[in-house]
Amino acid sequence: APLKILVAEDSFAIRTVLRMMLQGEGHEVVAVEDGTDALDAVGREAFDLAFIDLQMPVMDGPDAIRRIRAIPKRGQIPIIVLTGMGEEAAIDAFRDLHVEVLLRKPVRMDELQAAVDRAMPALALAS
Repeated sequence: APLKILVAEDSFAIRTVLRMMLQGEGHEVVAVEDGTDALDAVGREAFDLAFIDLQMPVMDGPDAIRRIRAIPKRGQIPIIVLTGMGEEAAIDAFRDLHVEVLLRKPVRMDELQAAVDRAMPALALAS
């Protein structure tokens, strides 16, 4: 089923590719460039799923995720973390954030779809 998805990624190129890939699968996508914009978007509207980059200017991904998690009702959306960091640092950040999936950049279409599929059990719980 089509999902409403938030993409928070500071790289214009990656943000655009993710938006196109997800829209190509029939999803509605809101794309923002930093954690502050992601937090504002979740405060304004409900999302089924979010992709959030760990390293962004203004407000980084971990801070944005912690603040999103504190929003009543909307803060429990499944989150897929995007990262270009090395494996150890990414795994440590992933473990501390209580998110559903860690997805490494660059992202391929099959990996993107697999990440959405892995987040689906969390979607059912968040509804």
